[in-house]
Amino acid sequence: MENYEYEVTGFDKNPVLKKLMIDYVKYNYEENADISDYNLWQEYNYLKNNAMLDILFECERRGVLTEQMRLEDESFQL
Repeated sequence: MENYEYEVTGFDKNPVLKKLMIDYVKYNYEENADISDYNLWQEYNYLKNNAMLDILFECERRGVLTEQMRLEDESFQL
């Protein structure tokens, strides 16, 4: 079996990755979040180069859990 390596070269063909990056940036920088394509790309490369891409999935998990809590408890607030 051959091992294929895929390198991300941008977000135009990776909308799911772009959404994960937007969520990550908003979660970490709150009101100072810059979600321009350039900044998202810089953040992505930082995470990739430092072997930290798993953080994206942790942010996704937190977002899903937060949304579930909101749906289950109308008085839930962050």
